Amino acid sequence: MKILEKIQPKNVMHWFEEISSIPRGSLKEEKLSAYIMEFAHQRGLACSEDAYHNVLVRKPATPGREDRDTLVLQSHMDMICAKDEDVEHDFENEGLSLYVDGDQIRARGTTLGADNGIGVAYQLAILDDNSFEHPAIEAVFTTAEEIGMIGAIHFDMTKLTGRRMINFDAGGFTEGRIYVGCAGNQHAKLIQQLAYEPYRAGEEPVCLTINGLHGGHSGGDIVKGRGNGSVLMGRLLSMLLTQAQAKIAGFESGDVSQENKNGIPAACTVVACVPDREKLNHLARQFNAMIRDELSDVDDEVCLTVTEGKTDIQRVLTEESAFMTAQLLAILPNGVQSMQRLFPDTPECSCNIGNVEINDEAASYYLSIRGSKASLIEHICEKYAAIAKLTDSKLILENRLPSWDYDKNSRLRVLVDQEYRKEFGCAPRFKVTHASTECSMFKVHNPQMDIISMGPIIYEEHTTKEYMGIESVGILWEFVKNIISQL
Repeated sequence: MKILEKIQPKNVMHWFEEISSIPRGSLKEEKLSAYIMEFAHQRGLACSEDAYHNVLVRKPATPGREDRDTLVLQSHMDMICAKDEDVEHDFENEGLSLYVDGDQIRARGTTLGADNGIGVAYQLAILDDNSFEHPAIEAVFTTAEEIGMIGAIHFDMTKLTGRRMINFDAGGFTEGRIYVGCAGNQHAKLIQQLAYEPYRAGEEPVCLTINGLHGGHSGGDIVKGRGNGSVLMGRLLSMLLTQAQAKIAGFESGDVSQENKNGIPAACTVVACVPDREKLNHLARQFNAMIRDELSDVDDEVCLTVTEGKTDIQRVLTEESAFMTAQLLAILPNGVQSMQRLFPDTPECSCNIGNVEINDEAASYYLSIRGSKASLIEHICEKYAAIAKLTDSKLILENRLPSWDYDKNSRLRVLVDQEYRKEFGCAPRFKVTHASTECSMFKVHNPQMDIISMGPIIYEEHTTKEYMGIESVGILWEFVKNIISQL
């Protein structure tokens, strides 16, 4: 028996479990694309797949609804592929191991992929369900959203005739959260050239690791004030250099196995050679106590550990290069820069230092800048550019994504507002997410597109603690069918 077989709504849960069995990391969604194409063929629905494995499925209107405007449904197929350190899992060939924990669905030792697997499941359930009336439907399944919305960027928007869209890449519907806008995003990479000198025997190699951080999404979680592994690594480097007279043999932050390097890093590692191990251990205890005190309310499991380092070290960074790394991590803007006025619980502008990695003779700093206005993003980019110039580093700007501006005249939002009040006896909390969404791509192509984004309870997405609320899946399912029937 399947894990979710008896859970309501059975049709949605069936499709969620089906796609959870199919590997679908970013840029590796071809198996799920083929599955959806076969799903459409079996039901006689027109469908197409492009070179990026985006899929478009068309479902004709219910008889008598042919004169209604076409409705676009949209979600992304890929998921963040993260796993616990002690878990062996091949994301390219293995499906997820789902389990039920009370009202929650989780995956054993890995991300759940409800972001945005539940959106795909909703769309398949709608396409498969002929029990309610609806206008013509264009269901769009995109790829590589998690690494820069590559699928949506290259999707041929001219294929769409609909001017109203429901996007399912959201969370919190049963908590009143319905999304009506999103931030723009600029990915960047700062490259620092490194210089080395030979390692001199006599200094003991040690490995210092900070882990136990939650990490998370650089848009959705940035406002939570969680510890950033890269920022903490800079502080650790500074301590080692100034107080332990250490030589730095290597460093990195974040999970180098992840394709998405722009999240909030949940760990960092520094390999150092120290002349006095006893003094280093004393400083490490002080540093550990300091970060545990600072982050006790958001990352209560954070911990610095010291273990034996590699014994085959041939070279270490020059003092100048090591200090420059620490200084860059100290001065690069990071965190929330300003909050919105219309939606005061949402950041207006933020920036995040993601992974920091050494590759050959350089260190790469992955950066993400988000803002509700393009001018705010440009302002942070100017700061990064100035720092790059002052430190003789190189700044590369990549994958600029537009914002989806709040539309005060949205008729779809008015309908959702009315029906939410009828169903739940209170007003929804319309929000503008600080994360970037694919909605902006559809809005840029067609400024008249009326869009709303909804999803069930999903928390800790992009981490192995991710879970989805079962009851909320069913409540949203009934609500969405009601909305579609009225369109």
